[in-house]
Amino acid sequence: MASKKEMTWNKFRSLHKGVSTNKLSQMWTDYKVGQYTIPEDTKSVKEEVAEEKAAKMEAAVVAVKEEAKANEEGTQEEYLAEYKRLSNRMLRFGRSMSEETLAQGKALLKDLAEKTAPVGYVCTPTDGWKCWTGPTSLTLVVNETQRVAFLTSRDWWNSNYQGAFYVTYETVGEAETIERLATQFKKQRKLVGRHPLAGVEIMLPKSLREKVNRSEVR
Repeated sequence: MASKKEMTWNKFRSLHKGVSTNKLSQMWTDYKVGQYTIPEDTKSVKEEVAEEKAAKMEAAVVAVKEEAKANEEGTQEEYLAEYKRLSNRMLRFGRSMSEETLAQGKALLKDLAEKTAPVGYVCTPTDGWKCWTGPTSLTLVVNETQRVAFLTSRDWWNSNYQGAFYVTYETVGEAETIERLATQFKKQRKLVGRHPLAGVEIMLPKSLREKVNRSEVR
């Protein structure tokens, strides 16, 4: 193992792969002042990283189950907040979740979507859509057929439906324009303050194969 004088930041970082940036920075500071000793066997470092990731994964699983219990009663604001938290959690940890936990999370998302969508809203594969964007990340996605709008972000749209077929786009110069449109839908009780649930509340072909299938539905 290199001595303290020989140790460089790059070497230190290479011996602690997988450690979060903030934690690694603190460890480096502690090392420089003699409050941290690099293990002779770097396997212990890797085990610590693995344990940390496992703990985060376990916390995510527990959170999904707890939100399912807390979802029995709540306000619209609480349902929206739960939907956003769970959606983000599923995006981050979904690949590592068990099939049971993943299915439970998807079922809860669908339930929260139903509780925060306009009464009677049902999306079909042939619905037409319009995406409103402006100078900020604020994005309004409108189901033109059902006249229901979802208030989301440009990042969400680009990550999920950029390049999708059967969408018209409208770019405005002022964010206030999108806000006014959202207000109009809100007055009609047709505004949803979150992104639509893919495959349930929005159905747009993202490939030529999906486009052909949609044409057959028409």
